Amino acid sequence: MATTTVARLSKAGFGAGAAGYQNDKCDRLKKMTSITCSDSEDDSERRAQFEMGSSKWNLGGYEGDTRTYVVQEIFRNEQSYVESLQTVVLKYMKVLKAPEHAGMIDTRTVDEIFFMVPDILEIHEKFLGELKQRLDDWDIQQKVGDAFLDTFSKLEVLEVYTS
Repeated sequence: MATTTVARLSKAGFGAGAAGYQNDKCDRLKKMTSITCSDSEDDSERRAQFEMGSSKWNLGGYEGDTRTYVVQEIFRNEQSYVESLQTVVLKYMKVLKAPEHAGMIDTRTVDEIFFMVPDILEIHEKFLGELKQRLDDWDIQQKVGDAFLDTFSKLEVLEVYTS
């Protein structure tokens, strides 16, 4: 992630100053714990929760069906989003709130920075589970629109996002 961010900043004309700033941030985070600034980190325990692996819907006979492909892509994007939120909560928010890092940043500031992120994560984990369940029982007539409506039209969800 740091490499691609540095490359993007350089392309955007921010030069070595921005790249150096990004590297400094990564260095400080690495010193806090064993945090890595990489998308290629192996977090097999977390990934195992939502591993598609040999699921029957993993292009299970529907290769030419656009609806199936679109729903699979929605699932993969949602899975990626949930993994990113999990990383934010587990590797940043919880680390910054840990007692051994108490002097680094005030807990209230951490709460402000990560305001509602755990709640958003919970919403999307449930939604991802619903998508996975539908894909596990997938047939050519299966629908997912109601899952979007059921998840994202609840008053509690709207309050989380508007907060």
